Amino acid sequence: MCSPRSSRAAALGLVLAALAPATAVAGQDLRSPDARDPFTAPAARVDLRAPDSRDAAEGRSAANAPSVMVVRMPSSTHAGAGTDWGDVGLGASGALIVLALSTGGVIAVQRRRHLGSTRSPASA
Repeated sequence: MCSPRSSRAAALGLVLAALAPATAVAGQDLRSPDARDPFTAPAARVDLRAPDSRDAAEGRSAANAPSVMVVRMPSSTHAGAGTDWGDVGLGASGALIVLALSTGGVIAVQRRRHLGSTRSPASA
């Protein structure tokens, strides 16, 4: 089973993983403004509002956004406008490689099963 040393290491890892998010959030003051002490300086102010809310609060909107110019590129056409046989060859060779690797894996697994079942318990 598990040794006491490995279970202690696993328990320590779980404790550290549980404490990591708590230490990351420790620097944020998530209390409401009424609950905060007004005489203490905040360590670091983090704006937790959504980006759209921040933009609206700062007066940015779609009305004063910069204009966008759309540039259309000429479409490139193939001389033959038919099948690109280079791409077909790449796809077919990729499929053959995948087929060969999967066939080799099946043969290796079957061979290992066959060798394992023919051994006698005394020789193992």
